[in-house]
Amino acid sequence: MGTPMKRGEELVGLLATPGLGRDEIGRAANELLSALFAGFPVTALVPLLRSENTEAVKAGAWLVSELGEGAAPVIGEIAALLAHPQAYVRHFALDAVITATTEADGELIAGGIRLVDDPNPGVREKVIRLLSVIPAARLAAALPHLIGDTGHELTTWLLREAEHPEEAAGATARLESADPAERRFAAALALRIADHNDEPLARAAEASDPDIASLAAFVLRRRDRRRRRSR
Repeated sequence: MGTPMKRGEELVGLLATPGLGRDEIGRAANELLSALFAGFPVTALVPLLRSENTEAVKAGAWLVSELGEGAAPVIGEIAALLAHPQAYVRHFALDAVITATTEADGELIAGGIRLVDDPNPGVREKVIRLLSVIPAARLAAALPHLIGDTGHELTTWLLREAEHPEEAAGATARLESADPAERRFAAALALRIADHNDEPLARAAEASDPDIASLAAFVLRRRDRRRRRSR
């Protein structure tokens, strides 16, 4: 099998090869992930992330999503992934925006926020999660890059409302807005403040927007299971 470095390079080359079967891609990607956690350089993923082979890019995006903060060395590649035609790639690229950015990455964070209107429901849900968990300072860093975009007003609103979680009126009112983006930001706010005020989250679980209702209901069920286990 050779040295770990050589094996990592072999796996990158294998994943870049067109025509691999799904099982072979899965095995190679999982082995490469182990190599990355063992010290294989994250920057070695760049050929996959820039590949013209869609399956290679998908594998690279998944690997980046699994690295958490460890994806920071390739953060400069993420903007292109957010614009990728494959929803799978956009979805996993958002994980890097959530976990590997800093306040210096405001433009990239803004790019993630703009996907709130993505045509793919899984991508839209990941943006809601981004808005619900990313630190306020990083959201604020995105604001200068959202000027002229509806995301600027909505992100400003979310940050302002989240400072006073006991006041739920703003979140609950916008859950039934005619504007889908407003509904998604309201859902993100409900998730963001749920530890302090869970009324908006309960309302979100009953929202007429099925995507928001299912996400909120899932979060509530997961929270209830955790509470039962902790008793």
